[in-house]
This record gives sequence, C-alpha cells and structure tokens, in this order.
Amino acid sequence: TALYTAGTLLVLVPVPFVLAAVLQSKLVARQAALRSAFFLPVLTSLVVVGVVFSLLLTTNGLVNSFLGLFGVPAQGWLETRSLAIPAMIIMAFWRWTGINIIYFTTGLSNIPSELYESASVDGAGPMRRFWHLSVPLSKPIILFVTVLTIFGGFQLFVEPLILWGTGGGPGQGGLSVVVHLYRTAFTSFQLGYASAIGVVLALIIMTLSLVTLKLFGFFKKE
Repeated sequence: TALYTAGTLLVLVPVPFVLAAVLQSKLVARQAALRSAFFLPVLTSLVVVGVVFSLLLTTNGLVNSFLGLFGVPAQGWLETRSLAIPAMIIMAFWRWTGINIIYFTTGLSNIPSELYESASVDGAGPMRRFWHLSVPLSKPIILFVTVLTIFGGFQLFVEPLILWGTGGGPGQGGLSVVVHLYRTAFTSFQLGYASAIGVVLALIIMTLSLVTLKLFGFFKKE
C-alpha cells in the first residue's frame, strides 16, 4: 500500500501540475475541450474502470500491443507480483489525472497575470516563470492534491478487488491494507483484528497527513 501511494504521488502530483500549466498557457488551443477530455475518466465508475483495465492489461491486451510497437515483450501485468503495483498505478493515472488538472488549473488561474508579465519584462523565460512563480504560488493547492492522493492511496480497495478479488493478486502483490481488512472481517470473520487494522490505518493516514502539512510549512508561526 505504501509503495502504491508513493507511486501515485510521483505521477498524480507533478504530471497533472505540468499539464495544467501547459493548458493554462497561450501555447495550447481549445483549452476547455482538452480539460473536458482529461476530466471524462473521473466520471467513469471505478468498477467499470477495473473491468476495462483487467481486459487491457491481459497478455494479449491493448497495453502490451502498444508496448510491442517499441519492441517491448508482452508483460504479465496481472500474473506477475512485481507488476501488480505498476498496473494499479496505470489505472490511477488514467482515472485521476483529469480531476487533479482541474484542481491545479483553479489554483493557477488565481495567480495575478501581472506577476507573469512583470517577470517576462525582467527577462524571465517560460521555465523560470513556471519554477519561480507557478510552483511557489500554487503551494496550497499542491498541498491539497498531495493530501488527497495520500488518502486515496491508503484507502485503495476497489481496483485490486476487481482485478484479483480478495486473493491479493499474484504472490499477494496486489493486496492492499483495505482489501486485507475486508478479507479479515468478512472472509475470516476476525472482526476484532479487522477493527484493529482500521484503527492503525487511520493513525497512519493521520500521521502522514500531519507530516505533509509540516513539510509544506502549514504549521509555521507567523
């Protein structure tokens, strides 16, 4: 679960932020249409997403066919322990990138355009404006998306359940904490142990959230 959460943080925070910045710039036409296209996967049911990706990630599925164009041999995404987490990260990236782009676009649109114009007059190029203006001034929304991603990562349940049921996938490589909790409570009927798992999971999420807030300077005294 921790590895999955770390992987989603790596792809669901910086990538949507960069895409939002590109869509916010004047370099892209039909910005509204592109945002809508990115957002559409969010409207899809997680169960439907799980079923579709269980077909796409088979040995003869579309993902392996696409990789085959670049000479990459077919991968057993759903049959190999080491590929279970990457398979779920691919699903998360497809489904949640759009909503994060919307979050970041909202934050970027609140930055006064005069700041970018002043920086441009002072000779700052696009990369410097992005790094020294967009990133620091979007810190609150980056914090918001980071905490949401942590919550989502540690609450992972539907995706592995659809892909592998309660078995946990190949070599338990797709067994998340919440699936383990569900299996313990409703398959083994160890309700006390399952309750303990839930309490510990809540404490882990709370601790990580507080650490994230601290790293972003949320508790800094004025």
